[in-house]
Amino acid sequence: MTISSVKSSFLRLQTTIKGHDRNVHVLVLCRGITALGFSVVFPFLGLYLHDVMHISMTAIGSIFLGSSLAGAVASLVGGELSDKFGRKRVMVTALFLRTLIFFAMSLAVWSKAGFPAIAGLVVLSTFTGRLFEPPAGALISDVTVPARRQEAYALLRIGLNLGWAIGPALGGFLASRSYAFLFLISGIVTAAGLVFLLALLRDTRKGTHTEKLSIRDMAMVSRDKVFLSYNLISMLLFVVAAQLIMAFSVYSVDWVGISKVQLGYVYSLNGLMVVVLMFPCVKLLERFRMSRVMAVGSLLYAVGYFSAAFAGYFETAFGAGFAALFISMVVVTFGEIFTSPASLALVANMSPPERYGRYMGTYELFSSVGHFLGPFLGGLAMDASGGNALFVWGPVGILGICASAGFIIWGTRLSPAVENPVSMETVTGERWTVEIPEKD
Repeated sequence: MTISSVKSSFLRLQTTIKGHDRNVHVLVLCRGITALGFSVVFPFLGLYLHDVMHISMTAIGSIFLGSSLAGAVASLVGGELSDKFGRKRVMVTALFLRTLIFFAMSLAVWSKAGFPAIAGLVVLSTFTGRLFEPPAGALISDVTVPARRQEAYALLRIGLNLGWAIGPALGGFLASRSYAFLFLISGIVTAAGLVFLLALLRDTRKGTHTEKLSIRDMAMVSRDKVFLSYNLISMLLFVVAAQLIMAFSVYSVDWVGISKVQLGYVYSLNGLMVVVLMFPCVKLLERFRMSRVMAVGSLLYAVGYFSAAFAGYFETAFGAGFAALFISMVVVTFGEIFTSPASLALVANMSPPERYGRYMGTYELFSSVGHFLGPFLGGLAMDASGGNALFVWGPVGILGICASAGFIIWGTRLSPAVENPVSMETVTGERWTVEIPEKD
């Protein structure tokens, strides 16, 4: 790639960013700040529990499984509350509570409070994190038309990974000195994100629904069979993607033998790749059917994680375990680049406009279950594997292939307007419009 082509891509990205509503800009920057706070410490949480507190991988996985229940509840509640009370109010509340929890985790680690206290705070942190996601996704839906939603969600992912590009490298350096300090840094950075959001975000929905919260109403989305099947297939993908946080980190350090600093570099590679390549890839893929893009991304996840099983061999034979994991992360990251914008755009395109929050909340429920069922299953596999990496990463690869096949079959049930709005706009010449609220 020449310097001129890089400059041209940057100018196109700059033009695209300017073309979106101000709320998109604010939310992208806020996600970058809060992701920095999260990524400083959470890739190393499994290492702290396993190597410092000497907790079994199965027990660690159980924490994440318990967190999935809390996250599932938070996802539904966050989506429903955002439809009822507004996006901004729910997001601000979630960040405020998470800031307090990070400070409490720092104090718990510093005082050696013990496993139950740490486990409880991890669950609470997950609850507040998942509470934030549905209103954030719904806000993007509020201010973007279908043909531009992949762009907007790609920008949101870029913001998220700006934090991930810096946080793990910094965390890897600090983790060898003080885990309590890591959580303190997380709290301070998250508080900065809260102030930024509170000052600059303009709400797009202010309590237009007056009905009471009802479990029956929240469950009505299950009648949408196409949407429900999409979530079930996506949950398989989430189980695969979730290996990044806990299983991959413990495997890389304790099984392959790379250092914590090297692990931080591997995670930072993930963030940097998303920041640099997400937008060009989305522009390249936006005219393809999103179900097919999801299928290819799931397959990339499967290949990337399965290839990690051979990193130990490369370390023993050639001293190249770090390089092998680096390559695995490249493939996994392309899986993320393919799936993350398309997955949220599909949710928004399937949602009734008055229920963006509810549909996003339901999607985040399945995301929560998958992302925390994944570490639980990964921990079980690691404890039961007897040190055989294929026993750990082989099933992960199979799940990714199953998700890929599921998206291909599911895509046959979708209308072009749902999964390929960019091509529809080009063919018909029609332009969608979106009504953006006036300034307060």
